[in-house]
Amino acid sequence: MRPLLCAALIALAGPATAAPPSAVPLTVAAGGAKRVSGTLKGYRLADYRLPLEAGQTVRLELRTGKPAAYFNLQAPGADAGAMFIGSIAGERFDTVAPVSGDYLVRVYLMRSAARRNELARYTLSVQAGAHPGKAAAGDAPVAGTPYHATASIRCLPAGGPAARCEAGAMRREAGAGTVRVVLPDGAVRHVAFVGGQAVSCDGPAPFEATRSGDTSVVTLGNGDRFEIPDALVSGG
Repeated sequence: MRPLLCAALIALAGPATAAPPSAVPLTVAAGGAKRVSGTLKGYRLADYRLPLEAGQTVRLELRTGKPAAYFNLQAPGADAGAMFIGSIAGERFDTVAPVSGDYLVRVYLMRSAARRNELARYTLSVQAGAHPGKAAAGDAPVAGTPYHATASIRCLPAGGPAARCEAGAMRREAGAGTVRVVLPDGAVRHVAFVGGQAVSCDGPAPFEATRSGDTSVVTLGNGDRFEIPDALVSGG
């Protein structure tokens, strides 16, 4: 997955810890697709609540004749910013859900257009992949936990010194799963893996994953950095 360009969220489409009660349900059957259309004017936002399962693929695309209209995607419970920022990265986003729950899809006008009370018509298309596979029968969870493996990993929290972060892997089929990382301040990040590669995170964009030997080095837009060994994700 290509890293996104780095930028801060605009205040108009800023962080929300959960989809607001007014968000329109946007349920897409596994392996199916759906389109919704609407109109924005000025500072009005269009919020959609999209339920996804960890490991499920999803593609979102916004079509509009107004260049100043975009969408953001925020993971459930995220408190540090959106995992996709359309005004920086474009009109389409292909990803793997790093955590299960209701994602917030927010369609908005850039501030310059909003303050002129401009109008934008849009169509939002969503394609959801099949439900992800399960862990191998012989890969039993660690007693008393939902994880198939746990470890203390090297991490560099945003604005803080290097530290050790507690991590747990919830595996699916070989090389796929979710690693839950707990930062020293208690904040939680979820990193999705497919084929042994880190492909997404519920932390703030941009997401970047590189390899260092047998370790995936994940860096987020706010400066959080994690070093996740292959053995935690795949065993061995």
